[in-house]
Amino acid sequence: MEKHGSSAIPPSDVTFVSITMVRAVAIVAIIVENCFTLLPWKNGESAADLLATLITSVTGTFVHLFFILSGFGLALSCLGKSPVSWTAWARKRFTKIVIPFWAAVMVTFALANLAYSWAPDSGQQPFSWVTLLAYLTFLRNAYSPGWELNSTLWFMPVIIGLYALFPLLLQVMKRYGPVVLMALALIVGNSSVAVCVYLGYPVSHQGALPLYFVDEFALGMALAAVVLRDPGQLNRLGGLGAFFAGLVFYTAGGFMARYKWLGAGFGTYNDIFTAAGLYLMLLPVCRRVSEAASPGLLKLFDSVSRNAYLMYLVHAPIILYILKPYVGAFFMTSVGALPMIFLTGLYAFLVFTLVEGVQLAGRNVMAVMHH
Repeated sequence: MEKHGSSAIPPSDVTFVSITMVRAVAIVAIIVENCFTLLPWKNGESAADLLATLITSVTGTFVHLFFILSGFGLALSCLGKSPVSWTAWARKRFTKIVIPFWAAVMVTFALANLAYSWAPDSGQQPFSWVTLLAYLTFLRNAYSPGWELNSTLWFMPVIIGLYALFPLLLQVMKRYGPVVLMALALIVGNSSVAVCVYLGYPVSHQGALPLYFVDEFALGMALAAVVLRDPGQLNRLGGLGAFFAGLVFYTAGGFMARYKWLGAGFGTYNDIFTAAGLYLMLLPVCRRVSEAASPGLLKLFDSVSRNAYLMYLVHAPIILYILKPYVGAFFMTSVGALPMIFLTGLYAFLVFTLVEGVQLAGRNVMAVMHH
């Protein structure tokens, strides 16, 4: 990749730094966090255990980046087109997002019930067809008996809901600008959480509604509008000032969540602080890595980023229904903090290798069939 020094970064590099690299880092962090959460590793009170707990807490916040990245990527692809064919847009999202999700859910459902039949004394109960239907219809977050099938998939009903809102949000931004969009999104997002807290509806991630995260999604859209108008803005967002501003936001969000300054639902209220802070901290880091890294490393970032969605879909079922039933006791009694840190990183790499290998095999089969 060319070095651009103090000049404005071309749009292609804007996309690579602000989407591709951040997405690659985010998916690895999410897999690491879910390994710590889903596998019963031996946790004590040593410095290594405290480090592992810190890693789990930090990597657990990286899921918020995907709301920003989704809004950013969708707006970036649509703002330059006039008019947008929403039928073609919806068809493309259905093919790329919904069909792989449905396939992953059905395989997970089968694995979960097979795991029960293989080990009926494990304490795992079979999941009903109602659970499967709730996942396939994106009503999973409203059906708490099915949450344990795959606790990581709370994200899907939320992001699908935000995709459905995207055409409306885009029209608001085109007509009134990104500042009005952000103000409206903050009001709607925080009001929805406040109403749910008042009504007693759960504001945890497992029961999340799309409106909880509309401000993070809109932040990505607003950022895309700013970058398209002036690509040089990324130079300012890629500096040390932005990094420290992000650190302040991220730390403030952590304190707000810890001390629940606005009550029980405040872990959701402050997500915009966490999301914006984390994104601002990562941009300068990714910018410098992109300037210094070898072409091979940049290609690896690109491959991980392209496979991020499939990695997200498959990593938790493998842990829950293949690894945990057979090696869960080993992790509980034998794997401490430092080995766990190493193994989680290795597992993220293995998931990437599996997804990349399956996709390569699929392309080869299609090429043979084509000829």
